[in-house]
Amino acid sequence: MEKRIGNPNAVFVSKMVAPALLAFAGAVTLIGSGRPVILFFSGPLLLLATFLASAAQIRPERDRLRYRRFLKWEELPYSAIVRCEVGAWPGVGFLKLRRFLPPWGKLYFVIETHDGWPPRGTQLAEFINAKAQGAFVTPEVPSLTAPTRTLKQDRVRCLWAFVGGIAIGLLTAATSHSLVPAGIPQPPTVAFLRHSMEWPWSLLTASLLALGVLVLRFRKVAWVLALGLGNLLGAVVVRAWLCR
Repeated sequence: MEKRIGNPNAVFVSKMVAPALLAFAGAVTLIGSGRPVILFFSGPLLLLATFLASAAQIRPERDRLRYRRFLKWEELPYSAIVRCEVGAWPGVGFLKLRRFLPPWGKLYFVIETHDGWPPRGTQLAEFINAKAQGAFVTPEVPSLTAPTRTLKQDRVRCLWAFVGGIAIGLLTAATSHSLVPAGIPQPPTVAFLRHSMEWPWSLLTASLLALGVLVLRFRKVAWVLALGLGNLLGAVVVRAWLCR
């Protein structure tokens, strides 16, 4: 059984939330406009969503590095790695290999360290680069185990998720309203978004999400509920503004 190490929150955000939002924005842009020029906007969004969804998880070990993009773990000797770099995209790094690795050439991976948000992965990159050069490294395997967080850190985490949710709600709601011309049938996602904002369901949903954050005491998956709460409030603000 695979040992539960790493940062599942980083994987969830980088491989699921970000690709889903980009794909949604790209699909709404593509469907909601009849202009061919819109492909220049939706195309890159959909390509970026595919790229992030295909980012791998990596597990550096003493004499090899294991990685998986979806289900199956593969092995990679350190001698096959030229260098490791992080920071090109927040929370994502890459391994330059001595051979071309489909589909992007390099092995892009989600940074699952616990050294900030988004994770920086500096020590992880240093470890992999040292092993790739054949150097002896102490400790032999970097720890990806999360340290114990304080209540203050959990609250800050939920606050950032809430603020990020507001930004996402503002963006997605404004995009869905502005790109769907009047008189044209709405895509199911857009219709669901608009109907879900109706009073009093918005207040009830927001109350349940806020209650969930308080019951969890800002711990565990409370940041997901804070993200959803912010997203809901951002969408409500856009709807109230457009319906003035």
